[in-house]
Amino acid sequence: MPRGRTPRPTKLKILQGEPNKDRINENEPDAPKGRPPMPRGLDAIGKKAWVGLCESLEALDILSVVDGPAIEVYAQTYSGYHVARKHVEKYGQVITENGYMKRNPACAEMHQHKGELLRLLTEFGLTPASRSRLVVPGAKKAFDVLDELLA
Repeated sequence: MPRGRTPRPTKLKILQGEPNKDRINENEPDAPKGRPPMPRGLDAIGKKAWVGLCESLEALDILSVVDGPAIEVYAQTYSGYHVARKHVEKYGQVITENGYMKRNPACAEMHQHKGELLRLLTEFGLTPASRSRLVVPGAKKAFDVLDELLA
């Protein structure tokens, strides 16, 4: 397995304004555009997460039918996070077992799911930090209004 950072898709590199043009893969295959079919077996929370992520990726124009498995993992992880969170809300972060207090195992599960969700969102370019690196061609910058007032 290769070491180092996970490579970013070329489309994300372009949106993020890759300064080194030699790092842009001119021969990267174009994934077919479109929304992948929702897999069977997702619960209500997972289905909502699936739809929400697909809509976000469509808005950025980076959704492809081949993204289905990654979106499915995201939806399942999102659902698992919410199940664990509900359990922690109901029973607390500390539970009593045989007269001894111990950490609720759902806390560890919740934090594990949260870490995986953040990693997947970063992979799709949907965290605040990764989104701040996106450059959308033709979009009006927020600083343009200030620049016009100062000019």
